[in-house]
Amino acid sequence: DLKEPQTADRIALQREFQGHPSRGLTPSKLAQIMDSAEQGDIMAQYELYEDMEEKDAHIMAEMGKRRRAVAGLDWSIVPPRNPTAKEKNAARELQEVIAGLEDFAELMFDVTDGIGKAFCCLEIEWRRSAGF
Repeated sequence: DLKEPQTADRIALQREFQGHPSRGLTPSKLAQIMDSAEQGDIMAQYELYEDMEEKDAHIMAEMGKRRRAVAGLDWSIVPPRNPTAKEKNAARELQEVIAGLEDFAELMFDVTDGIGKAFCCLEIEWRRSAGF
């Protein structure tokens, strides 16, 4: 039963239309969108960024370039300065776990979608493996 995502046959459709806040955008409307985002209401910021990427190929290309650059960076997990043995061990174990992820570069690319949209949405796919 656990060989496929448990949500695979569950679906909820909701009819929702994007707000397109870039239509009739004024400096005061932009300020309102950004103020709302700072106070936790990020939907208009998300929609504005989506509009910008859709309507401006240059923005989309530049952000794609930067996102791919981040995904291709070398990385490592390092313990804090003057680490305890437990911190060194935790850093080493975490390095091994992340290095073992098959799609880590793709994950990093997907995470960077939150740069302009204020969040990214990823799903963890859980599986049982031998011995665990």
